[in-house]
Amino acid sequence: AKPRREIGWGGERVYTVCDAVYHPNLASVQYNVFFNLCRLKGVHFDLQEKVGTAFILVDSFAGGVIGMLCVGKRGPDSMKMLGEGLEFVQQQLGINRGHSERYLPQGTFRSAIKEVKRRIDKNTQAARALDAPAT
Repeated sequence: AKPRREIGWGGERVYTVCDAVYHPNLASVQYNVFFNLCRLKGVHFDLQEKVGTAFILVDSFAGGVIGMLCVGKRGPDSMKMLGEGLEFVQQQLGINRGHSERYLPQGTFRSAIKEVKRRIDKNTQAARALDAPAT
C-alpha cells in the first residue's frame, strides 16, 4: 500500500490501495449491515470532495476477502484513511478466536493493519525530521 498521485477532474488526489485482505468473520456479515455501519461511522467516499474510502468487493463476503481504496488530498491523508478503515473493519468484525493465525493465508488482516501502522509511523517520523530546526 504505497500512496500514488493522480491529477484528474477535481484536482490532484493521492490514493492508497489495499487490494485484498482476508478476515474470517467477514463471511458472517450481510452487505447492508456492513455498509450501513460504514456510513454511520463516517467510513465512506465523499463524491463532491472526491476523497474518502471505497471498498473493493473481490467476491461475496462469503470468501472473507475485501479490499480498500482510500483517496485523499495528500499522501498521509490517504494512508491514514486506510489505517482507520482497516481498524474500523477489525472493530466491527473482531477477531475470530476459532482460527489460528498459522492456518490463515499469507497477507492476513492483522498483518495488513500492522504494515499500514508501520508506514504511517515512518511517514510521521520523516515529517517531524523535516520540520525539526537544524542545529
